[in-house]
Amino acid sequence: MNTARSFSVLAWVRLDKADQDRTAVAQSGVQTNGFALRYDHARRSWVFALRERDDATAPERAAVADTAAQAGIWTHLAGVYDHEVGELRIYVNGRLAGSTPYRSAWNASGPLLLGQGNGAPGTRGPWRGALDEIQLYDHPANDQKIVQEMAGEPYGPEGRWHLDEAAGVAATDASGNGHAVYLARGATFAAGRQGGGMRLDGTAAEAYTAGPVATGKASFTVAAWVRLTRTGRDAVAVGQDGRSGGRFRLGYEAATGRWAFRLLRADDATAGSDAAVSMTAARTNVWTHLVGVFDVDTGQARLYVDGTLAGAAGHLATWPVAGALTLGRGLRTGSGADFWTGDLDEVQVLARAVPAQEVSSLLGLPAAPAPGPIRTRAAHAGMCLTEGTGPSGYLYQQPGCDTQFPRMTLEATGDGVYRIATDHDVYGPGCSGVEGGSTAVGAPFYDDYCADGRGQRFRIEPVGAPLPGYRLRPVHSNLCAGFRNDSVDAGAHLVQLTCDPNARGQVFRFDPR
Repeated sequence: MNTARSFSVLAWVRLDKADQDRTAVAQSGVQTNGFALRYDHARRSWVFALRERDDATAPERAAVADTAAQAGIWTHLAGVYDHEVGELRIYVNGRLAGSTPYRSAWNASGPLLLGQGNGAPGTRGPWRGALDEIQLYDHPANDQKIVQEMAGEPYGPEGRWHLDEAAGVAATDASGNGHAVYLARGATFAAGRQGGGMRLDGTAAEAYTAGPVATGKASFTVAAWVRLTRTGRDAVAVGQDGRSGGRFRLGYEAATGRWAFRLLRADDATAGSDAAVSMTAARTNVWTHLVGVFDVDTGQARLYVDGTLAGAAGHLATWPVAGALTLGRGLRTGSGADFWTGDLDEVQVLARAVPAQEVSSLLGLPAAPAPGPIRTRAAHAGMCLTEGTGPSGYLYQQPGCDTQFPRMTLEATGDGVYRIATDHDVYGPGCSGVEGGSTAVGAPFYDDYCADGRGQRFRIEPVGAPLPGYRLRPVHSNLCAGFRNDSVDAGAHLVQLTCDPNARGQVFRFDPR
């Protein structure tokens, strides 16, 4: 914990013997404590104290509780150092009990100490009693956070809502972090993409948590299955309230007719924003999976649509949030706005920036097929790829996967890249690829001898729509394998096409052989 920056320390304590100074939690420097949350015998009270420098004789600044400490009973203590404000605060049983101005200038880089402080023998204040539920944060915890921690309510920065409840006014947080979602003003449970979901009327219906879920000062990911039934105005599927504006909004923007993941630069009605916007228009009346990722380390916001990167934008701003996570609306100038018309399902917030290779798992799809002997199947037609027994070498789809020829094996070559090795009874081992390594749209797929050249290496992208399965993308062209016009005809040739998220003929499955 960097004691020269904002931080918070929370603990349940039971002091059994109040006969001298007793330290519950401290951070050690070389000569003294960087901070100490302790019982002060002279004051007969709880204090949260910081030394002005790493010197046992240096003056101590302390926030002192305004009530006497009680021995023999469990008490919840919270010490907060707010560097930006320049203040120390101490909370007792969830109530602000004392504060004092102070701004730290040094970082105690030693170990965290439980049950004693750092100092000469006889001055360390060994604890007599019990400690429990000790928590540290690298930011100043607000009043709401401290109250919820004291009440024993989980308050992790993550949540997941299946929305499978058949009735009632609340949806359970399946992450175990206690962020129940409360339905209000016409929001109802209804059929979802998978099991139950939530229906919103676009007028006033919404759902919300009791407090923030996505932190405004660290990386996070938000994901949801959405079905939009009305366009013509902005609509927010998932948002995180600040005081004036929303920290983020994941949903639809009418100006472009596209999906967007937008982040506000400050909690101010006049602040600008940054948005990752999809490259293609949003579709209505169909289930679509949206993922917004904010990566504080790279300063980037990313939007994924149905498992595929759809847009990105730079975003460097971070600011703390204290409001609710909302489903079905955003926030403008402190009031609910941009209400969603349609349905939501499987909403999730993660306290990290999910990398591209994990986005597919948020759709409920495997990250990638397992390497090994396979049958490659066109998902839209149910047929398998084959070149037949003749000398042509070109790949097409045909029924009767048990007779797929040549035999195919999926091989991982590293860095998320694969090749499809073949074994032909006449021509021996080879590899499937784009003929001649062509980058042209319409170039056919062809089995040939394996080479280190272009056209025989692929990335495999899991997708949830228009069918569950995988896109097969040649690395050299970044196009997609598929069948023209989504053909379901036996004998249709496999070719290289411009990737189309709506093309059923560009989705494949890899069945173990």
